[in-house]
Amino acid sequence: MGKHSKRKAGYLPRVAAGAAPFALLLAAPAAAWAADLTQPLGTVPLPLDHQHEGTFGRDLQLGNDGNTSVVKGFLNTYDHDIYSRQLGDVKVVSDTRRALSGSSENRDSVAPGGALSSTTSAEDTEAAAQAQKHTAQLGNLATAVTGTEQHLDKSGSRSAAFSNDPLGVITEEDRRLGASDSGQHAVRLPEGVDVVSENAEQADGRLVRTLGVEQGRFAGVLGGHRSSGQALDLGDSAAVGMTSDQHALGRFTGTLVGADLGQSHAFGGHAGPATGLADSSQSSTLGSDVPNLRNGGELTDRFSGELGVDNVLDVQGRSTTSTSGTLPAGTLAHDQSASLQLMDQAPTTTGLKLGAPPLSIEPR
Repeated sequence: MGKHSKRKAGYLPRVAAGAAPFALLLAAPAAAWAADLTQPLGTVPLPLDHQHEGTFGRDLQLGNDGNTSVVKGFLNTYDHDIYSRQLGDVKVVSDTRRALSGSSENRDSVAPGGALSSTTSAEDTEAAAQAQKHTAQLGNLATAVTGTEQHLDKSGSRSAAFSNDPLGVITEEDRRLGASDSGQHAVRLPEGVDVVSENAEQADGRLVRTLGVEQGRFAGVLGGHRSSGQALDLGDSAAVGMTSDQHALGRFTGTLVGADLGQSHAFGGHAGPATGLADSSQSSTLGSDVPNLRNGGELTDRFSGELGVDNVLDVQGRSTTSTSGTLPAGTLAHDQSASLQLMDQAPTTTGLKLGAPPLSIEPR
């Protein structure tokens, strides 16, 4: 099945399974630090090793593009600090990064008569990010790592067009806001023994609005995503891990006109020659009249599993059920299959498919 604790640029969750071993591992470094502070001032080792890196940039430009005046600029900052300290066999490192950026561009167009014909603000963006990583290492015995990362960004554009009619003004605005948060906790011991936990959450929203004398439009999108995973790796002898994932996406024009929802879960592990894996997922796409699926939709449920012993046994199974169509009539389909393989022989496979013409599914 491979290593469940494979090193990757992931993010580890805030769960007790990762927090408890990490807290215990930090107890020794904390005691060492406390003892160090009680030494006479003349015998205290050199202070923390501190490395700093930072950048700052800004720019503002004014110009003309034909009958259009242009103003644009940007501002960027970046800061990076690393603190480390060695106390005997104990080494503690803290790594912090921060970044902030923003940019904008404004364009004002003038008609031949000298009147303002349109104004536009585009590429109006702002972003902020922060990441922290803390590591405690006890010689060759153990290493504990914890890290968090946060992002916040927004972007948008707005425009206005003017006609000869004093009331003939059309404005349009497009705004987006997104945020994410992730974390990671891990304790790594000799002989490939690891305890790992990670999580990530993300939310996004977008709003588009158009207003005029004879027209108006209001639409938007809202979405979110969350994932997490935990793993215990005992080297070559055994490993177990589980993951979870959920997402949601909604679209609206004053009222909700559609939605996509989904989630998935997986659990697997191995012990010597034996392996096992089970996963399930559910998804749905709903029409404009969400409770009754009047404009169509689809619901799907999937499950699969596998159990095996190297060169002895391999059993696999899969099942899928879906409902689609427009209520009160819909179509139901079911598909399942299974296979059995013994002593590396050709697998024996069975399958069952059920389909039905439009069924009557009357809403309550």
